[in-house]
Parts: sequence; structure tokens; C-alpha cells
Amino acid sequence: MKIRRRVIALFLALALTGIMAAPIPASAAAPPAPVIFLAGFGTELYLNDGTPEEKGILLDAMTTDEIFGALGATLLDGVLRPLLVLCSPNRAADMLSAFVMHWLGNLACDENGDSIAPVSNASRNSEGRIGTYYGHPFYEFHFDWRLDPMQTARELDAYIQQVKQATGSAKVNINALSFGSVICCAYLEQFGTADLESLFCCVSAHGGLTLAEDLIQKKFALSGEGLAPFLAQMLPEQAETFQTLDSLGLFRLAAWLLNMGLGNIKDRFYEKTVVPLLAQMPAAWAFIADDAAFETGKKLLLGDAQKYARLIEKIDEYHYSVGKRTNEILQEAATEIKVGLVCGYDCAPIPLGGTFLYQSDFMIGTPQASGGAICAPYGKTLPADYTQAVPDGHSHISADHVIDASACALPEQTWFIKGYQHQYEYSGGGVYPWFLSYAGQPTVWSDAAYPQFM
Repeated sequence: MKIRRRVIALFLALALTGIMAAPIPASAAAPPAPVIFLAGFGTELYLNDGTPEEKGILLDAMTTDEIFGALGATLLDGVLRPLLVLCSPNRAADMLSAFVMHWLGNLACDENGDSIAPVSNASRNSEGRIGTYYGHPFYEFHFDWRLDPMQTARELDAYIQQVKQATGSAKVNINALSFGSVICCAYLEQFGTADLESLFCCVSAHGGLTLAEDLIQKKFALSGEGLAPFLAQMLPEQAETFQTLDSLGLFRLAAWLLNMGLGNIKDRFYEKTVVPLLAQMPAAWAFIADDAAFETGKKLLLGDAQKYARLIEKIDEYHYSVGKRTNEILQEAATEIKVGLVCGYDCAPIPLGGTFLYQSDFMIGTPQASGGAICAPYGKTLPADYTQAVPDGHSHISADHVIDASACALPEQTWFIKGYQHQYEYSGGGVYPWFLSYAGQPTVWSDAAYPQFM
């Protein structure tokens, strides 16, 4: 009996040891990794953030009536009256500058690229977990989108460590919108992918913004050709009216008059408004992907190298170590973690500079957001005899013959949604929940419900 008991005891001990040594099922050992969302330019910032005196500087700065009332008066007195512009361009520039700075002046940065006013939104990062997103705990990383992307990326790393500690997870998923993708590229360059399970970029700004390149080189001008389709997109119920006005040449006339007025006040307006609001804002330079545009802009707007030494150091670091290499950075990341991009196309772009010619999500050009897709001009198609740029064995040409995705940075992992406008919407037109739950790296061929062109 004693021997039998000992055998049973030994068997139970071995069984318990085996159970303890056996691998724990993944569902028990590793709950879904948290998701961290990053938005982009234009999210609310606050004066005296986190204090009883806190005030939003975008939403609370002026009421809608005040904005449009002031803008109407400014345009009437400062731009659209040719006599005033021709006879007193400085007065016109000062009036327009006063309006813009009254509304947006708290966004201004100094010559070092630091905020002048006590502005932030970082107190929101202490709020912790927001909720659950398709089974994953989710968080939102708040950041001051005006400042140095390299420094913001270091703050993102600290936030990732905070989320990992709070959840006990070894990895996090990142979903980045618009300028958030710029921060992610700066993050990858400095910290790699060790803490990431996946990266999803939607309407991404990592490839630059033509509108910003034009603005930084003083090529800012309204396009009469692009005005009608843009207005029709914004106000579709008035589309016929806009087409009629366009056919009469009124939009081209209005653009000519406005551009003439702006041309007369451009230099003074840049000095008083564009330089403090944009040129001294480090993040604005992260939209400039082209070397020639970048260096030309610095000469035009930051000509005093001694005065702007610290700012130039910041923007050069991002441009030359990250901005020129964003495709390469994303390609390297895609060999180690799940990566996906969603881009919009076939939206009438903002009619400023040359952007009215481009395929876009109305804000960011589709070639830039995708890292190199070849696109027909807006409203047109690729030539009938066009052949795919990269013959990789798959067809990457859209059925509407507008986009060749074979030239993308990640042609197998980039989705295009027709009519998808630039917006702060994290689902990526419905692609992200599927991407997040997919085991392994999904491609544009993984599921017929999520083809490359949607």
C-alpha cells in the first residue's frame, strides 16, 4: 500500500511538474497588445495646459462669427480693394497679418523653434487607458505637433514604456494619422521596432506635402482652375452653380485678382505672419521632402544662420536623417513587424500652388502618402498604352486606370480608397480592424474583402 501511494504521489508530482513546465496558451499568457493612436496637425493645444486657467487656442480663440466677420473685413479692406493694395500694400499686409495673428498667434514659435506661449496638450497623456478597440486596450498619445519631430519621437518612446508598464505587454501597436506618421518615422530611426507589434499609417504625411513646399518657397497662389472642383467637393449641393461660375471664367478672374493683391503684400505678410507661424515651427519643415525646396526655403526664410542656428540644427537633423529616408525606414520596419498604409485618392485637392493637378486625399498627394505610387493627374487616367512600372508578377494598376501602386515603398502592403478624404478617422476606411486582427503580415492579396483598390 505504501509503495502504491508513493507511486501515485510520484506520478502526481511529475504530472504537476509537467503542467507547470508546459507552455501557457497564448490567449492566457499574452493578452492583446495595446493600441496607441497618434493624430496629426491641428489637434487642439491649450494655453496653461492642465491648470484651471486652461484655454484651447484653436477652438476657443475666436467664435465662428468673429472669425468670418474679421476675415470679411480684412479681405474687403486689405486684399480685394485693388486701390488699397496698390497704394498702400504695407497697410494691407499689416491688416491681414493682424487678423491671422489675432486668431493663431499663440501657435507662434521663436527663432530656436520653441513655443513662445505656454502651450501644450501633454497633460492628456496622464489620462491612461481610454477604452477597448476590437479587444485591444487603446491609448492616445498627445503631442505638440508644432515642435521638433525628433524630440516628439523621444517623448513617444517614453509614453510607449509607460503603456507597456501599465498593461504588462511586451509590445504595442501604433496607428498613426497624417503627421503622426512623421513622428513614427522619427521614432523608428531612433528606437527601431523592438517595442512594436505593428505600425499602421493612414493618410500619411511621411512623404511630404507639396502645398508646404510651395508655401516655404513663397510660391503660394490660388489656382482658378482648381477652385471649382474643390468647392464642389466641399459643397456638393452647389456643384452646378460652381460649374456655371467656372465656365464663365469668374473663378480664374477672382484668383487673378487675389493673387495680384497677395503678390503685392507677400514679403511683408511672410515677415509678420508666415515666419513666426510656420518658418520658425520645426515640424513644418518635416513636410518638405525635396532637398532643393528645403534648402531654398531656408535661404528665403531663415537667412540669418546665426540667429536661427538652433532651429536649423533641428530641422536639418530630421530632414537629412529621416525625411530623405522615410521609404527606406518603413521598408526596414516591414521586415520585422506588421506594417500597412492606407491612402486616399480621387479627391479634389486644395487649389493652392500646383496641387490642383495631383491625385490626393484633398490634402496630401497620393504619391507622397504611398511612398511613390504613379498617378494620373486629377480627373484623368493613365495613358491607354501604360504598362506597370515594376513587373513583380502582380497587377498593381487600379481598375479605373488612375494608379500604378507597383512603385510604392510597400506595394504589397498599401491600400488605396477612392474618395477617401483626409480626416482624423482611425479605422482607415475599415481596413485597420482587419489589419490589427490578422495573424501575421496581411497583404493586398490576403482577403478579397480588402483588395488594394477599394
